[in-house]
Amino acid sequence: MALKFENFSDLAGPGQLCGGYTGQREPTAEEMDLFRAVTDSLDKTFTPLSVSTQVVAGINYRFWCRYGSPDGSGHCFVTVYKPLPGRGEARITSIVEE
Repeated sequence: MALKFENFSDLAGPGQLCGGYTGQREPTAEEMDLFRAVTDSLDKTFTPLSVSTQVVAGINYRFWCRYGSPDGSGHCFVTVYKPLPGRGEARITSIVEE
């Protein structure tokens, strides 16, 4: 039996591509705890301003951050991958300066 959808919006929320990131929003307390756990050992200080998520084999969190270090400051995206339970620990997969 084939599934039929009249509109793509039947599958995804407004403005969201299937498999894409959600819109940026304020991080929850749980997301802030996750962020701190993976960034505490870094040389720079990161302050998350917003986050978007992407469901994969786990969840990608893309945090929009302000950062500071002895070398300067700016803004960047910090992507954190949190695998499914029992499949490993959360980790940073990229830091992209904007």
